[in-house]
Amino acid sequence: MGRGNAGIGSAHLAAGAIGFLFVKQLRRGIDWSAWMNNLVDWLNDLFNPEKKHQRTNQKETLYYQTDRKPNEKITKGTKQRLDALLEKINQQGYQVLTDEETEFLKRASQEEL
Repeated sequence: MGRGNAGIGSAHLAAGAIGFLFVKQLRRGIDWSAWMNNLVDWLNDLFNPEKKHQRTNQKETLYYQTDRKPNEKITKGTKQRLDALLEKINQQGYQVLTDEETEFLKRASQEEL
């Protein structure tokens, strides 16, 4: 940046900070843009009365939440054992599994592999 562009740089930093705060609040369920959306809907209804927008009080989930880290790898041995148990179920049925094997399958299903 040149010497005369300090204002532009600080404006970019401020816009980035506001964008960061906007996303943080949106994740908490607080939509700072709701007033703008309502204004645009009102103006659209004003000029297109036959296509009025329906207001809903239903809160939408705007993102996907999970308890585990994204792209979390499972160990190769665990995956091989799971595949072997599933193959055993496929060939012989669920009833042939031991108590330890059924417990392993229950734990694996709760971990969302």
